[in-house]
Amino acid sequence: RSHFVQIGEDAGVLIHTVLLEPPAAVLQRRVRERRDHPGGVQGESGARVATASAQRLVRPTYEEGFALITRVTSGPAADTICAAYRLVGFERATAASHFLSKSNLSSSLQPSSILSPLRELFDLTNSSTG
Repeated sequence: RSHFVQIGEDAGVLIHTVLLEPPAAVLQRRVRERRDHPGGVQGESGARVATASAQRLVRPTYEEGFALITRVTSGPAADTICAAYRLVGFERATAASHFLSKSNLSSSLQPSSILSPLRELFDLTNSSTG
């Protein structure tokens, strides 16, 4: 991950990460139901491999240089975060990075502490995810 953080830092932007972390039961079911997976991670043995891999996951931290870490644990949450980033777009993402870097929030970003200013910045109250 440090490689990607460095790219963002070199570009002078805040780095956001989205951690896709479905519940173990969902992960296992999806892997069991796979067919013809290129890496062979499918079926019961694949579910064990995926579970072991998930247990070794080291979650990203703010200390690594991320300005925002979003943990997504369900399909609806993934849809929501994707819709939010679609609304933001490149120009708005740049504005958000500027907003966050000028605020005192970057060291303790919590979604509840930035939601209202971001809604206003992105005019999310009047937007649809289309």
